[in-house]
Amino acid sequence: GLSDHMVDIRRSRRLLFIACGTSYHSALATRQLLEELTEIPVMVELASDFLDRHTPVFRDDVAFFISQSGETADTLMALRYCKQNGALCVGITNTVGSTICRESNCGIHVNAGPEIGVASTK
Repeated sequence: GLSDHMVDIRRSRRLLFIACGTSYHSALATRQLLEELTEIPVMVELASDFLDRHTPVFRDDVAFFISQSGETADTLMALRYCKQNGALCVGITNTVGSTICRESNCGIHVNAGPEIGVASTK
């Protein structure tokens, strides 16, 4: 679980929040608060832009991947890219057992219930 990785998270160089759509907006909304509380730089990236730029990722980065379904293709590809580069990968999803949950080092389940229509569950 996430608690097993708290030492690594506290020692990280930066926190990366990578997502698409409303998940991206939820990360933008929390960036300032997280920087103030953790005193760690926080980057918020659209998954597609992150991949297009071949953003440098380091072993002491912690990357959070936010996806309601846990199956968003660009977010999943960014997770694989970060994992390949040695970052600690944390999935934040609303779907237990999703691909992002399975491929992350640890994760957080939002438990907001099923998404009906296009309304955001963040």
